[in-house]
Amino acid sequence: MKYLKVLALAASAALMFTGVAQADVDAEAAEEAPAISFNWQNSNIKAATCLKQATASMEENEFSVLTRQTKSLVVGANEGYKATIICIPAKKMVFFVVSGADFGQARKFTNALKKSF
Repeated sequence: MKYLKVLALAASAALMFTGVAQADVDAEAAEEAPAISFNWQNSNIKAATCLKQATASMEENEFSVLTRQTKSLVVGANEGYKATIICIPAKKMVFFVVSGADFGQARKFTNALKKSF
């Protein structure tokens, strides 16, 4: 149950930082809403090491690193897709989120970022 709470918080933060969260969505806008894929893995690494690996994973997968908005995440873009890698050392977890037009492609990016992390 702890992990579900952490995942919900991480997903909310990722959506906020990638600019895809919206309060009111009508039916037409819902059809245009981005696909969101996420995954996570357990990790015992320190925050600084995690952020370095997150940046390297983004670059390896051809995401340009946009910014590191906090001490715990890295945001990148690849064409129409945005990715966020969130480091949560206190929970021994790394969270990967990708949003974009096509769920299949978003999932491929998510899996690739996790694999190269």
